[in-house]
Amino acid sequence: MAKAFSGHLSKLYLDGITSLSVTQAEWLSKHDYGLSLNGIKSITNEALQKLLGSDGDEYETREPIFINGLTSCSDEQAEAISKCQRDVFINGVTSITDKQAEILSHHKEILTLGGLTSLTDKQIY
Repeated sequence: MAKAFSGHLSKLYLDGITSLSVTQAEWLSKHDYGLSLNGIKSITNEALQKLLGSDGDEYETREPIFINGLTSCSDEQAEAISKCQRDVFINGVTSITDKQAEILSHHKEILTLGGLTSLTDKQIY
């Protein structure tokens, strides 16, 4: 499925998908247009790295990726997001650590964390 959709030439909404294998994530990472995977609540570090193209590959800026169902973020996932050259929407995440905030601050595109319910002073300054 993911291989077939990787060549789709417009925005791709797969919000009913609840999980991705590393292979599927790698194929979907090749999709240059908007990608919506809002049904994913958790994802392995490796799969997220492949999906975001942040495993050492240098991609030029592409259309945004929406993973608003994601409810938590590990340090490794924050690192993958920080290296991603897409706008990233992860509005389901409700809290992050100071370390994750520092890592995410290096993301150069739009990053939305609209679900955060609090911030520490260290995360703001």
